[in-house]
Amino acid sequence: MHGLYRYPEKAKFGKIIPKAKIYEHAKLKPAQKAKFVDLIQQIRWAYKLASNTTNLPVTNEVKEIQILRIRITRRELPDDILYLIDSAIPSMVIFELINSGLIRVKTAPKMRKTERTRRAPKGIYFASDWMDMESKRSDLPQAINLGNLYDKLLNGLLNPEACSDKEVPKSSSQLAVYQKEIRAKETEITKIKQKLRRTRQFNKKQEINSMLKKAKSDLERLLKTY
Repeated sequence: MHGLYRYPEKAKFGKIIPKAKIYEHAKLKPAQKAKFVDLIQQIRWAYKLASNTTNLPVTNEVKEIQILRIRITRRELPDDILYLIDSAIPSMVIFELINSGLIRVKTAPKMRKTERTRRAPKGIYFASDWMDMESKRSDLPQAINLGNLYDKLLNGLLNPEACSDKEVPKSSSQLAVYQKEIRAKETEITKIKQKLRRTRQFNKKQEINSMLKKAKSDLERLLKTY
């Protein structure tokens, strides 16, 4: 159900991560730390999916998948805050965000750090809708290794049918490209709408409306390609 899964009992970890550990690793500026403290109530390391807790072999890209449950003070948590936590953990992380009896799942594939950057670039975050905390959790999809499992969990956030055992999941890199294209098209549509509101000339409005119609059609096509 949109990213909520029953994780193996032997993968249960249940350790609370002190927020100070994140501060130390991320070297936050005072304003960043204040924002972090304001938005984050608690970080719990709920599960560790590894070869010895799932009976799945590792891959070069995915050796472990951590499940972190984070209690937040507001419904919307900026991706920048998640990235600060993500960057402190070398393995893949799946976040379960909790607020006022609701839960939402988010994750971003890890990007490789370059020689020019102190941290790895921020990946694109995939997210479920907000759901009731008591929503039924699904069994984990069958997978041949931890990398394949992570790809299926990512696919499941975008399309619940995509994690079917009969489906070949898109890779995290393919999904990242797909999400980037969608975001770019959504940004284009927003800019066209702004331009349309500022335009007074009738002929020009017709031209911009045509551009808007095409951009919306392009977005619809992109969404259907999944």
